[in-house]
Parts: sequence; structure tokens; C-alpha cells
Amino acid sequence: METQLNEKQEELNVTNVVLARLAQQNRVLELQIQEIKNSGNEKVWESCGKAFLGTPVKDYETKLNQQIKDNKDSVNSLEKKKHYLETTVKTTFDNMSKFLGPAPSSSTA
Repeated sequence: METQLNEKQEELNVTNVVLARLAQQNRVLELQIQEIKNSGNEKVWESCGKAFLGTPVKDYETKLNQQIKDNKDSVNSLEKKKHYLETTVKTTFDNMSKFLGPAPSSSTA
């Protein structure tokens, strides 16, 4: 049970890190969209390997919005996984506590 608890806690930690990273990516993408809108340019220079291509602002915004949408879908799935892992960790911990009994009290008389 202890091994299962440790594995699930580690998986929960990884899930939390990925959720934080996706939230950060979405904030960056939203800031990019704002900056592009405020620039007033008609096109954006997009990197394509070692070259740069001129992309219309609307097309680039659509691409960034799609990335945000994909990230939100991933966040939704990861939130469900996080809930499952939290429940599993709690249940495993409770079962271990029942199996091992109450913690001995340290009384000094």
C-alpha cells in the first residue's frame, strides 16, 4: 500500500506541475494575442525552421486561439485526473491508517 501511495503522490505532483505549465502557456498566448492586436501590423513574421514567413494577423491569432483551446481541453482532462489521484491518495492513506491502527502517543510520565 505504501508503494501505491508513493506512486500516486508522485503522479499527482507531476499532474500539478503540468497544470501549472499549461496555465502559464495560456497566459503567454493571451499576452501574445493582445500584443499582436495592439501592434496594428497587417502581418506577423512566423518562424518556419531557418526561414520566416509573413502570416496575416488574423490567421496567426486563429492559430494562437486554437492552441489556447487545446490547452484548455488538456487542463480539463488533467483536472479530472487530479481529482481521481487526490481521491486515490486519500483513500489509500485512510486504509493504511486503519490497517496500522492509531499512531502511538508519546507520553512521558
